[in-house]
Amino acid sequence: MAALSKLCIQGYKSISGAAEIDFAPLNILIGANGAGKSNLISFFTLLNQIVAGNLQYFIQKQGGPDVFLSYGRKVTPKLSARLYFDQSGYFFNLEATADNRLIFESENLWGADMHDSPAGRFLGRGHEESKAPDQLDSPHNHSIAGYVIPALQGWRVYHFHDTSESASVKQLHDINDNEALRGDAANLASFLFRMRTEDRESYEAIRDS
Repeated sequence: MAALSKLCIQGYKSISGAAEIDFAPLNILIGANGAGKSNLISFFTLLNQIVAGNLQYFIQKQGGPDVFLSYGRKVTPKLSARLYFDQSGYFFNLEATADNRLIFESENLWGADMHDSPAGRFLGRGHEESKAPDQLDSPHNHSIAGYVIPALQGWRVYHFHDTSESASVKQLHDINDNEALRGDAANLASFLFRMRTEDRESYEAIRDS
């Protein structure tokens, strides 16, 4: 699967100015409270929803575009992002609408396929949900999409930040809910119990770490 090598982002939550981040296989975020670490992590949750076709539902459930745009739409009318996977990429701009949505001001795949040198592939503007996953079935964009889209779809955000008494991880949970770890660690005990039974070596590596 393709690895993210660089992220350029602007206008997202506390990341108001243009920020560029180079990524390695392992990355550690260090900073004071309020420095923007959680906001950066939450951007990947937004990406999950974009490539899953759930952008509008997610935006409304979180409180609308002003939650995502730095200081609201009056200050920041759109957010921009460019994700690079070596010589390929996925670029988009999301813009607020008068009826409280975020729509694509532009969406692009970028890279080289078997016929072309690296160039942008404009997917359109004004649409509510991403057109990028549809390109997996397109004969024109298949090689670029086949490199970039599975990487975006394969990411999972695990944010275990709630340690209060009401945290999901501290509640009773179904022991059979163990196929995949939930993003808030609600089924952590069930997941580790199954791993201890079926994959003892991995379980012990986690425990020892």
